[in-house]
Amino acid sequence: MSAAGHARRIYEAAQRSGWDAYRTITFKQDSERITKMSSGAIAAVRAGDVTRLVDCLRGRKPLTDGDRLSLAAYIATKAPRRRWLEGLGDALLTKTDADYDILADFIEKIGRGRGRQRNGPVHTATRLAEVLMSVGLIKDAAIKRACEMVSEEAGTPIGDEQVRDLLDRPKKRRRSS
Repeated sequence: MSAAGHARRIYEAAQRSGWDAYRTITFKQDSERITKMSSGAIAAVRAGDVTRLVDCLRGRKPLTDGDRLSLAAYIATKAPRRRWLEGLGDALLTKTDADYDILADFIEKIGRGRGRQRNGPVHTATRLAEVLMSVGLIKDAAIKRACEMVSEEAGTPIGDEQVRDLLDRPKKRRRSS
């Protein structure tokens, strides 16, 4: 990935996670019983929403000591210590940009649910093509320009036909539960 693509990825993640927190502890009292409730990105990843935690990590949101313990506990439930990446334990302790990337990549890998791996650059190019078409660019020119821009940032070539297939695919509505 190019430096511009990496910087854009960090910026977008920081924008998406600006309101979020790794964990929030609240207490609720019912008659004589006090219940401790945890919410935030780490609780969301336990429930299956990996993107919130990955966005917090990629956006370089600072980790407190309690957040580190909670994150380490989550990682331990998903992968035994012997399967951890080299340097993952150190990444939990230090606060460099590379450490946040190591954690985000590992969380994304272990937290991903069933199904196919999403092709991120192709989906990014498709969204960019939709935006370019909304401001009046012709479809073919929008697809070509979006593929060029995203290929340059991602460092991998993106075929026009993949983007065209995603644009032509009918949009499915998600079922709310």
